[in-house]
Amino acid sequence: MKNYEEFKSSVVERIANYCAKIGKRATVRLLENGLIAHDEETRVLVEDTNRKYGHIDSERLVGDYVILALDTEKDGGYQCRFAVKALFKMYHEGGWETVEHAITENIQQVETIDQSVFERLEKYDQIRDKLLLCMRNARSNDVERRGMTFRRIDDMAMTLYAIVKDDGQGNRLIVPVLRHYVHKWGISDEEIFNAALENTVRLSPPRIYIGAEGWVPGGEGFDFMNIMKPLRKLPQGLLSGAVTTLPNSDGAIAMYYPGVCERLAEMADGDFYAVFTAKDECHVHRADSVTANLLKERLADMNRQFSSTMLTEYVYRYRAKKKILQKVL
Repeated sequence: MKNYEEFKSSVVERIANYCAKIGKRATVRLLENGLIAHDEETRVLVEDTNRKYGHIDSERLVGDYVILALDTEKDGGYQCRFAVKALFKMYHEGGWETVEHAITENIQQVETIDQSVFERLEKYDQIRDKLLLCMRNARSNDVERRGMTFRRIDDMAMTLYAIVKDDGQGNRLIVPVLRHYVHKWGISDEEIFNAALENTVRLSPPRIYIGAEGWVPGGEGFDFMNIMKPLRKLPQGLLSGAVTTLPNSDGAIAMYYPGVCERLAEMADGDFYAVFTAKDECHVHRADSVTANLLKERLADMNRQFSSTMLTEYVYRYRAKKKILQKVL
């Protein structure tokens, strides 16, 4: 078997030949570790690759990547990215057939993307029902420089996205709606965000996992907003309720759904602390049984361990009498 450098030197030709074999017209190129782009298109690609795969902000590429651009009749075609190290691991575990299988799967996935969404982004009335809201860390996602559409909440950004693929089983592919599209719509931000929030609530209803139940990716959770179901109370102490959505991705946005904090306050018999541990969930604790300082320490430790999924460095408190969720530490 080839070593890494031998594999890397042959991978572009091998993938190009495979694409030709399965009848796909494609351009394949290798971007090597340490690359600094000298043109705008490559610079954007390098920075996006670093951010998406390495969870870092850098104009110098970190890692080796194969870029596979499929030539299609549709404007812009499709593009797949592969980390060479990941392909090399597949090669060592199952030979070239395993690599080819992964390439085929990726091509099939991108070809099922609803490309009409990108055309509909030009017109608000055609894209309205595809809009969603997700919570992101404003700095690590560089929302301002990337031209994303968002509302700032301390160090978080409630960000506007559009669905480009949805298999109906909770697996969605979304893309950020850039500000230049919103400018073309001529619609107020308030109307746009209200419409996106309605869609998000409908497509990703809120759920909670209480205490020892634990947050389970792919699980159903408890439908705590259903008034036909009995009211469950939040546990005392450090045990929490993990608020998310169904499906369990980008569940932190549920804390900003209408009525959610009010319902959680009923479950907490008053005020509660909200700890956004990641974009997928928020842990809520009864304010009468734990301190904000302790929760801050635990959040800081989690953010150090899982920096790539950090959403915020702050602890929030919902004040039931004022009906407001605000940063406290």
